[in-house]
Amino acid sequence: MNDKLKQFAREDLKAGLSKLPESWQFMFKRLYSTNNLKATIDEVVDNMPDEDLDVAMMQVQNSLSKIESKKEELAKC
Repeated sequence: MNDKLKQFAREDLKAGLSKLPESWQFMFKRLYSTNNLKATIDEVVDNMPDEDLDVAMMQVQNSLSKIESKKEELAKC
């Protein structure tokens, strides 16, 4: 992955994570920053190994989709 794509991936992760509840962000920290759970979510993303970016982006997108689905279900009620 070239540097421009890595930067895009990190910015996309930060944007997506900012839309998730704090408890979900903490779970992300536990996955990607086990040695420093007090780090901000931005610090966690900035310090992630490049090889984890693709999987992390899929996880965040799936989480956002799950939240959107729950919102749609509640709107139907």
